[in-house]
Amino acid sequence: MAGTEKCYLREEGGLLLLGNERIEMVLNPSSGFVSDLWNKQTDIHNKVADSGAWPFGVELGYPDEAKEEHEPVWIDTGGGRRRATPEEIAKMARLLPLRAEIRADHVQKMRYESWEGKNGRLLTMVYNDLKDDQTWNYTGIRLTVEVGILSGADFFLMQCKLENHGVQPVTSFYAGRGGVLTTGSGPEEETLTAYRSYMQARKNHFGEKVFGYKSWGAPVVPVDWLDFSGSRGGVGIEYINRAGYAMLFKPSEHEQGMSLGWHMFRSETSLFWLAAKLNRRGPHQIHPLQPGKTFTSGEWIVALWKLGFDVSERTVSRYRARFGCR
Repeated sequence: MAGTEKCYLREEGGLLLLGNERIEMVLNPSSGFVSDLWNKQTDIHNKVADSGAWPFGVELGYPDEAKEEHEPVWIDTGGGRRRATPEEIAKMARLLPLRAEIRADHVQKMRYESWEGKNGRLLTMVYNDLKDDQTWNYTGIRLTVEVGILSGADFFLMQCKLENHGVQPVTSFYAGRGGVLTTGSGPEEETLTAYRSYMQARKNHFGEKVFGYKSWGAPVVPVDWLDFSGSRGGVGIEYINRAGYAMLFKPSEHEQGMSLGWHMFRSETSLFWLAAKLNRRGPHQIHPLQPGKTFTSGEWIVALWKLGFDVSERTVSRYRARFGCR
């Protein structure tokens, strides 16, 4: 167990700490909300404490009946699927919308277990039934989150499973929404990079950007990782999309830094009908998670860099090789 000696998971001062000799994640032991990402190499706390839905959130249903004209709603029939009728969509609209996020208000409750492996530790958090953030009513969504860390690594590896035991479809599943990340540098020294297709200095105040991974059924701009770096280091995220699901990455600028979020299941665009048509068959299908169905995500890498993008790009390649991706 030599590898796990430098990895730890412990409760301390009312907080749950998962880390190794290089990085540390700070969580609430009741809700699992991530309040801090600490890079010990740079001594920078890379997350604003109470910000965002971190790590995950879900939305259920179709709140706007009018959207049906250009955003088809599909119902699973067992052997295929069919387009929902206006009456069925109206019924959903009366029930919805619901939103359940793991946030600093600690509405969500979980139980956790710790596992030791040959080279690291694994934290497993189980939410038996997520609650709607506004009403506190149960949604019927069971969420299992795993967070792994390896000895000597500068990244966390996260994965989750969604089980829909409710009566409403999950129409959006996302991570990192609104969670403000920082680099410890000023805006004039910070840069956002999306895969190899986009690089922009934050001093230009670019607001929010949207990048697609197979958004319209083909990997035209295969963005599957983002890097936010400064002169003192940075934060990078990558989603290991083995199944090739269509998804969107949505980095957004905030006063104290940037949020690096992604989401899947439903594209927020008036061209959704085109996406649905192109993705009607095959692994790149965009679809809600219907009642009775289960979805297991790919791995989500959250890395805390020491020297910025020049190092991070090489490191991403190393991660991919380690996890057998591209």
